[in-house]
Order: sequence, then C-alpha cells, then structure tokens
Amino acid sequence: MRCDGKRPICSQCALRGKTCDWDTPAWTFVSQNSSSPNGSASIEDAELRHGHSTPMTSTCLSGSRRSLIEAITQAYIPREETCSIYPAANDVPRVCGAWVGVLATLVEGPCPPSSRYERVLAPAVTALSLCLTSKSDAQKVQSYASAIDALRSDTQILEEALDAEFAAAIMCLVLAELMFPDSRFGLAMHVNGVAGLFETSGPDRFKSGALQSLFVGFRPLLMVQAIQSRKATFIASKEWIEIPLSTYNPSLMQQLINLVAKLPFLLEEADRFTRTPCETESAQVSKLWDAYTELLLQLERWEEALNCERPGFWAQSSHSTLRIPSPPGTPLWFTNITMANFWAHMWAFQVICVVELGRLGTSFQNWGSQPFEQGRFFCFEDSQRDILSISRKICLGMEYLVQDDMKLFGPASAILPLETAYKVFSKDNQSNMREMMYIKRIVDCLVERGLQSTPYLVYG
Repeated sequence: MRCDGKRPICSQCALRGKTCDWDTPAWTFVSQNSSSPNGSASIEDAELRHGHSTPMTSTCLSGSRRSLIEAITQAYIPREETCSIYPAANDVPRVCGAWVGVLATLVEGPCPPSSRYERVLAPAVTALSLCLTSKSDAQKVQSYASAIDALRSDTQILEEALDAEFAAAIMCLVLAELMFPDSRFGLAMHVNGVAGLFETSGPDRFKSGALQSLFVGFRPLLMVQAIQSRKATFIASKEWIEIPLSTYNPSLMQQLINLVAKLPFLLEEADRFTRTPCETESAQVSKLWDAYTELLLQLERWEEALNCERPGFWAQSSHSTLRIPSPPGTPLWFTNITMANFWAHMWAFQVICVVELGRLGTSFQNWGSQPFEQGRFFCFEDSQRDILSISRKICLGMEYLVQDDMKLFGPASAILPLETAYKVFSKDNQSNMREMMYIKRIVDCLVERGLQSTPYLVYG
C-alpha cells in the first residue's frame, strides 16, 4: 500500500519502517486473490486517501464483543486447549493461547466499554476476527487498515508505559498478518515494534497480570523473529528471563526459549566475523565455536533426558485425511500440541547449531598458518548426516501439527521448523526430492487453511 500523505512521514510508512514518498498520496491495497483485473482492491479510495476508514458493516461486528473472541478462539486455538484459555490463578496454559484468555478479559471489560478499548483494541480484534472468518479480501484489508490507523493515532502509548490493550492489539495484528501473502516484512515490523515497547517498559512491568501473560505469549514470536533476522534479542538477558517469569511456572516451550535465548546473538556474531574476517581474531572464532558446541550439547542432553523420562512422541502409521504425500518415514505422533510444538523447535534449534558449526568449520578451519586446535575440526560428512536426520524428524512431526484439530495455532507454530528443514533439504534437491515434495505439500496445505504468508516465510 502507498503513502497517505501525512508529513513528515505517513502513517503506514512510519509503522512499517519504510522510506516515505508522500508525493504519491493515494493508498492502493494489493491482494493476490483479488478479483479485479489488475489485482488491486479499491476500498473507499477517497476516505483511505485521507487516512480514514469507514466502519465495518460485517455481521461479525454487529454481534457482541464476546462473539468476536469466540470466532478467534474457534479458528486459532487447538480443540484440546479451548477449555483452558481462561486459566485459573495457578494454572499454566500449555500453549501460547494464554494471551487469548487475556484478550477475552480485556474485551469482556466494562460495559459500556472504555474509550481505551474502543480506540485501540476493538479495531484490532475486529481485524483478526475478520481475517480468520471473512471470505472478502477487501473486507479483511479494510479492517486491517483501520486497526493500523487506530494504533498509529494512539498518543497514550507515547505518553505512558505500554498497557495491555496496546500489546494485545499488536498480537492481533501479528496473527492477522499471517493471513496475508508476503507478510514477512509486516510481521517483522510488528514484532520489532512491540519488542521495543517491551524493552523500554522494563522487565518489572511484566511480573504479573495481563501484561505478564501477553509477554509470555509474545516470547516465541520474539525468539523466532530474532533467529530469522540473526540479531541479538533483549529477552536473552538474565533480568528478562528471571523477573517476568519469577511468578510463572514455565512450560517446556518457555524453558526451551530460555535455553536458546542466546542463539540470535551467536548468529549475529557469526555474520560479523564472516563479513570482516581480517578484523577477527582466532580466539574470537574459537569462543563462538565453543558457544555453539555448548548450546548444542545442552539441547542434546535435554533431549536424551526427556527420552528416558517421557519423550511425549512415538512413531505411528498415518491416519490423516490431509491430501499430502507420504512423509519420509513413519509419522511422529505426540501426547499433545505442547509436546509437538516443543519437539519441532527443539529439533530446529539443533539443526541451526549444527549448520552454523559447519559454516564456521568451512570458513575458519585454517587461520593463516595456525589451524584450529585439534578437536575443533568439523567433520562435514558427519554434520550432514546429523542435520538430515534431525530435519527428517521435523518433517515426520508435521502431520500432527497441521491436522484439523490443531486449528491455526498448530500450523502457525510449524513455520520456523519447516523453514529450517527446507533450507537443509534444498541444498541438494535431487537427493532430497521426497522431502522437498513433502514440505511443498505441507506449505500448500497451510495456505489452503488460510495462512497465505507461509510460502514467503518458509521459502524466503
């Protein structure tokens, strides 16, 4: 979409971090599924040109606020979890559906609703609900634009600390972005924006209440974005691990995030060393190698301990009704969505570590006339076998995650593991043809389910 003419920078360019060209003030929304001949959807051009959006007339809007949350819950939260989105005081939701419980509390707030709710959260809730339920691309785009405009117009967030309504609104828009094609940039801007607000607010603000649940729900998104961008994240610091979770019993997935929180920093360091090899000392590379090795060993030891205690998954013959080709082996089934999500990411993080060790071994095996110490050499053939084996396990777990009962949470949580496995198999298309075909069909399945951004997020 193009700029709305506000100076010195237009609303949507400021939000998305783009260079503003306000000499072209009209908005044009483009949809791959548009029925118009040129692929663009014209939506109340005159009003949108001035940065305003007309109220939605959907029957979804005419219903109660509760009905909007029910629509989101039914479309997004796995069937096994829908009974637990309103957790009791001492309960810990197994999935990041905890934020839906907070959303329900905020939406069910005072009647008549507070001006804060109407101004900030209502447009975002409506946008997400319509993205999940509406068949009209134009309606989805317009409601999304209205929600963006509402957030851009909110001055309270600039004057006061981050509040639950604003954080919940951003979460709604992040999920709505998954429904649009080519949303990688929009997702990154939303996640980076809320990350900045979290960090500025400080960890003490997230020790309890709605903001704690929202922060916990955001942590997987913050970690995924940091890994994809290969940039260090504030959630790796000791205070951001200990303080917000001091009164929270973390799930396995949250514990996994705690363990790998330093991985984005290691990725950033590896890129820096590769860009400036002449300025990098061998001791720095050795230290980075050791950090990757230690993280990989910690992941492997944890996996071994869980396998001895309660692995939570097993091989099971396929009984899926999905129109997908046979996976490269017997599918893996899990005790619940939490274990499926945990193991998919555990394996993805292991693959990333092994791949990065391979990069370091290739780039810095010989340092001038001084090679690495004995034992630091990297066996490329062994590493290839390792990452291929782990990547196949990721594929074998996909059938569970994308089944209908997992709603949209299961498929959405599969994106980073799928992306990781795809990068491994795509290095040798001919040898890994079966795996590549399987991943392609899984991606197509997610698009059919409404996650139109999946090809851009998995294939890059």
